[in-house]
Amino acid sequence: MDHHYLEKAQSLIKAQSLIKEGDVDFVRIEVADLSGCSKGYLLDAHFFIANCETGFSMTQSIFAMNSNGPMVNGIGLGGDISYENMSFYPDLATFRVLPWVDKTASVLADARVRMEDDKSALHQCAPRNICRNMVGKLRDMHSLRLYGSFEYEFYLLDSKTGERANNEVNCFSTQFLSHHEHIARDVMRNMRKLGISPERFHTEYGKGQFELSQSPAFGLACADNAFRTKQLVKEIARDHGYKAIWMTKPFPDESGSSAHFNLSLWNNDGDNALYDPQMKYGLSSLAQSWLAGLIHHSSALLGLAASTPNCLERSKVGGFAPTNNAWGLDNRSIAFRIKNSGLKSLYLEVRLPGAATNPYLFEAACIIAGMDGVENQMILKGEPFHGEISNCKELPDHISRLPQTLSAALDCLQSTEVFKKALGEEFLKVYTGLKNFEDALAEEHRAKGDLFEWYMDFFGERL
Repeated sequence: MDHHYLEKAQSLIKAQSLIKEGDVDFVRIEVADLSGCSKGYLLDAHFFIANCETGFSMTQSIFAMNSNGPMVNGIGLGGDISYENMSFYPDLATFRVLPWVDKTASVLADARVRMEDDKSALHQCAPRNICRNMVGKLRDMHSLRLYGSFEYEFYLLDSKTGERANNEVNCFSTQFLSHHEHIARDVMRNMRKLGISPERFHTEYGKGQFELSQSPAFGLACADNAFRTKQLVKEIARDHGYKAIWMTKPFPDESGSSAHFNLSLWNNDGDNALYDPQMKYGLSSLAQSWLAGLIHHSSALLGLAASTPNCLERSKVGGFAPTNNAWGLDNRSIAFRIKNSGLKSLYLEVRLPGAATNPYLFEAACIIAGMDGVENQMILKGEPFHGEISNCKELPDHISRLPQTLSAALDCLQSTEVFKKALGEEFLKVYTGLKNFEDALAEEHRAKGDLFEWYMDFFGERL
């Protein structure tokens, strides 16, 4: 029995034991849709155990549903394929008891095309499948493992009044945080019980805005942790009388919320492959080519980083949200920030994603772009940018402006060969069709003058 099947058997025994002993009565089976939101079922625990090896039917239409819920037709799923089913096969290694929910566990699922065949093809539009595929290619083709984490910003609003948790901006204030520290403690304790290592919870630059960071994890677990953290925060905030808003720019006059992606690459010897003490800034040759790939494909990356039209509202004012593809050393005003330069702990922070970004798709996108940089030995151009880049009247030649609209970013994504090959035509048709549909709706409401009211109604608590 190989390691994979041994781990699966051990996980199944653990789940059976918890259910038999009465510690778990219900199991949530979950996948991320294209917006990064959880879709699935609440299952009776005994029904789950009896059927977990043959799978659970689910309509493929969940990958054609927009952020607000309804299906979008004409993009290759839903009615286009007669609303056909697929199957959820639980990834038993992800089985976790949810401490804040009565006798309930959660398990993440692999979406496959057929029932009663756990070796049937993985569904091409399932974000977790896409991420798993790219993590595997990075391992098999380059003997590297991505070690990363997303740091989330979000707003807390009173569930009854809609008022923000704080009425003043006081970033990093422990006094302001103390009013809501009971929520922070509850969130961080429960993260740890799920096997996610929390790091920092603090007030941010908007009224009622907070940031939560977590320790990095390898490969698919990086995106899994981000996906589960969002769900956890939303449910615990609700228990405390608040709505956690993951929409990137809920208020036109307040700071947007980001999901900065921190990553390093590790080789089979257990060394940080981005670091070389003999190279300038400690950036290894591999790190320079990887970063060059991210920069080269930054416009296509934005098509997945800005996964709603609202996301790009965050970057229209400059400052901490990037409007171009500059790189630099510990510079918060640019897209690609090298942290701990010159040290063994060196890593990259990609500052493109808004809070609404799908972590599975963005992790996969960074692997696609980075590997292309390495395989084509791309050269890192220019010197690191120093200073507040929004104050720069004339950008150096090696820096390019990013698309200003979602439709433009999606065009870049669709027309980039390396992304077309890696993601597949089926996924790109569905994803761009779905997001262009949302972008068209946003433009209608921009013309009507009620854009941000529509944003809150359409996306709001749903993301």
